[in-house]
Amino acid sequence: MQSFVYADTFGSLIRVDAVGMAVLRRILIDAEQNEGGDTTVEARREVLARARRLYRQANALEDDQYHVVVANPPYLGSGNMGDLLKSWMKHAYPSAKNDLITGFMARAAEICVQSGNWGMIVLPSWMFLKTFTDFRANFLAYSQIDSFLHLGRGVFGADFGSCAFVVTNCAALPQRKAEFRRLFERHVEVRAVDAIEQLFLDGQSGVFFARQSEFSNIPESPIVYWLSDSMRKVFRDGTRLGEVSSPRQGLATADNDRFIRQWFEVSSDRTSYDVSNRDEATRSNRKWFPFNKGGAFRKWWGNQDYVVNWEADGSDVLGYVDPATGKQRSRPQNTEFYFRPCVSWSNVSSGAPSFRSYPANSIFSHVGQAVFAENDEDLTWLLGFLNSSVSERLLEILSPALHFEVGHIANLPVIDGDFHEIGPAVDELVNIARADWNDYETSWEFERNPLVVLGFGQLDAASAHKLFSGIQAACRAQEIERANNSYFSGLYGVSKEVNSDVSIDRVTLTGNPRFRYMPKKGAARTEDEYRALFDLDLARELLSYAVGCIMGRYSLDEPGLILADAGSTMADYEAQVPNARFRPDDDGIVPITENEYFPDDIVSRVRDFLAVAFGEENVTANVSWIEHALGSGKRKDLRQYFLKDFYSDHLKMYSNRPIYWQVSSNSKQPSKGFNALIYLHRYTPATLGIVRENYANDMLDKQEARLTTIAHALDTADKAEATKLRKEQATLTQMQREIQDWVTTTLFPLSTAEIELDLDDGVKQNYPKLGAVLKYVKGLS
Repeated sequence: MQSFVYADTFGSLIRVDAVGMAVLRRILIDAEQNEGGDTTVEARREVLARARRLYRQANALEDDQYHVVVANPPYLGSGNMGDLLKSWMKHAYPSAKNDLITGFMARAAEICVQSGNWGMIVLPSWMFLKTFTDFRANFLAYSQIDSFLHLGRGVFGADFGSCAFVVTNCAALPQRKAEFRRLFERHVEVRAVDAIEQLFLDGQSGVFFARQSEFSNIPESPIVYWLSDSMRKVFRDGTRLGEVSSPRQGLATADNDRFIRQWFEVSSDRTSYDVSNRDEATRSNRKWFPFNKGGAFRKWWGNQDYVVNWEADGSDVLGYVDPATGKQRSRPQNTEFYFRPCVSWSNVSSGAPSFRSYPANSIFSHVGQAVFAENDEDLTWLLGFLNSSVSERLLEILSPALHFEVGHIANLPVIDGDFHEIGPAVDELVNIARADWNDYETSWEFERNPLVVLGFGQLDAASAHKLFSGIQAACRAQEIERANNSYFSGLYGVSKEVNSDVSIDRVTLTGNPRFRYMPKKGAARTEDEYRALFDLDLARELLSYAVGCIMGRYSLDEPGLILADAGSTMADYEAQVPNARFRPDDDGIVPITENEYFPDDIVSRVRDFLAVAFGEENVTANVSWIEHALGSGKRKDLRQYFLKDFYSDHLKMYSNRPIYWQVSSNSKQPSKGFNALIYLHRYTPATLGIVRENYANDMLDKQEARLTTIAHALDTADKAEATKLRKEQATLTQMQREIQDWVTTTLFPLSTAEIELDLDDGVKQNYPKLGAVLKYVKGLS
C-alpha cells in the first residue's frame, strides 16, 4: 500500500485508513489462495511474505487500540526537515507540524484508547514557544495531565532540557488539578543526574498543583504550572502590551558581513547619527546609519556599536538577491518604524532580558527587536516597566527558554497606573547609563577620557583616580532601580512574591566594578582584587586615549572625534584644532621598538601627552602609577607593555576590528624586530612606503652605526666589557639580518604596490590586504 512507500522517513507517524487495511487484507487472502493462476510458486511466496509484513506494520499502527503508550520520540524542527518530510507533516499533522516531537505526541493520542494512558519524555520547547500554540490548544483540550516532571538540563548530559509526563487520553476536566514537579531553579543550568534525583526524592521542592484549564488565560497557553493566584489575576486583568504599543521585528540583512560594520571601522563623513526618518536619511547622501542588533546584558542605554548600509534608502540591501533563485534575500521588515525612538532588547539571552532606550537615529534589526509608542512619555514608562523585576517574572512565564521575541513582549499584561510618577526616575536611569556608556571611546558620543577631564592640567593620574569611580553612579542607579521595581510590583499587586531588590553586581554600568568584574564562577573577589582590575583598565583606557591623541583621532583641546575620515591629514586636524597644545604625529606612523630609535617613539610621545594632560611636574608620578596599574601592583615597564600587550588590548577593546594596525617584522617576538602603529583613517597608498623609507630602513642604518661603534669599542674593552659587547653585537646582528630580510621580501613588495583601502569594506576585508606586514590577528590575517 502507498502509505508505506516512505516508511523509512515517516515511520510510526504513518496513519493507515480503513480502505487501505481492506485492500491489504484482500491482497493477503489472494496471495494465500493463489488467485491469479499464472503466478509462480516463488513469486507467490514473495507476495505473501511482503503482504504479511505490511499487514503486521499496518495492524500495529491502527488507531484506538493501545491501553498504554510510552515513548521517547525523536526531535527535529521543521526548519531542519527535508522537503518531503516537511510537506507531509504539514498535510498530515497541521497543528503538530513544527517538530517530530509534537507529531509523535499527537500520534500517541490517536493510537491510545479513550481513557487509556500515554506518556513521553521529550524536549520542553513545545511547552512555551509560540510556534506550538495550536498544538498546545489541542493537547490541553483533549489530554488530561496526570503527572508532569519538568526536568531541566542534565538528565542526558549537556542536553537541551527535558520533561516527562503521563496523561489520560480524554477531554480535560476543567476543575481537576494535576501534580507538576520542577526539578531545577535556573533553566540554563546543567546539573548532575544525582542532583536531579535528589530533588525528586526530596518530595518537597518544586511541587505544584494546577488546573490545566487555567493555562488558557495566558496568551498562547504556555504550560505555566507554577503561577500563583496573584500572577494569574495579572493576566486576567491586564491589557496586552501589544494593544497599547507596537513591538516589531526589524531589518534582517541576510549577509551581515556585507552590510554591517562596527561604527568606528568606516569613515565618519560617510556616517550619520542624527537623522529622524527615511527621507532625511536619503537626503543626507550618507551610507552608514546606526543599527541596533541587540548585544550583551545592559539596561537603560548602550550597545550602540554597529552601523548598517542604508544608502539611497537601503537600495543595496533591498537589491540583494540569491544568485541561485533570483529572489530577494534580505527582509526589511516594518520599514515605517525605521529611525523612530524606541525601546529595544536582545531577543536571545541566557538569563533575564535587558531593555534600552534608543533615540530617533537608528534602524532596528530582527535580533535587536524594538517596541514603539505614540509619544516619548509612553516610551519612558514602557522602559521602566520592561526593566522591572515584575516584567522579568512575567517573561519567565511567557518565555522560560532563551528567546524573547516580539510576541512575548506583546503578550505582557499592562496594568493602568499613574506612569507620570515613574517618568523622572526612568529618565535619570537613562542619563546615568548614557553618561557611563559615553565615558568609553568605543561610544560614538565619547568626548574625552574621564581621567583627563578630572585631572586636566593639575592632577596626576593617581589623584584623578581617587575622584573617578563608577561605583557612586552604580549606587545611585541601584537605588532608583529598586524604587522602579517597587512601583510596578505594588501596581501589579505582586509585592509579596516579586523581589524589588537589586544586587549591585546587576547594575549594568561599565564603570561599576561589581558588574564589570563579576566572577562567573567561584568565590567573590576581594576589595583589593576589584581595585587592581579597575586600575588596570583605567591605565589601559588612558593609554588608548593617548594613542588616539598621538594619531589625531582625538585632541586634548577639542571634544570628540577629530580625524576619523578616510585619508585624514594634518591639514584637516589643524583646521579643526588650530592651536593644539599637544600636536599629533605628523605622518600617523608611530614606531614601537625595544630601544628608542626615533623622536616620535611611542613611549616618548606618551610621556609628552602626559606632560600636557596632567602637567610636566607629574609625568614621573603618572608613569609610575600607570606601570604599577598595568602590572596589577607589580611594575610593568611602559615600553614592554606597548611591545607585548597594547595591541591585544586594542583588539579586545575594538571587538577584533582594530583601527590602529601594528606593522611588525616579528609577530611572535615583537621586541626582537621592527614595529610601528599606523592609523587606519590616516592610511594612504603611500603609508607603507613611508614606513619602509623613514622608519624600517632608518632603524637598520642606526643598528649598523651601533654595530660599528661596538666593533671599535671591542679594541679597547676589558674582558667583562668585551663579553657584554659581544653579546649585544650577536643579538643586534641577528635582529638586523631578520629585519633586512623582512623589508626586502615582504615590506618592499607591498609598499611599492601602493595598495588602496576602502573603509566601506570594513576591517575584516581590508586587514588581509596588508596582512603580510601586520601583526597576525586570528580571524583577520
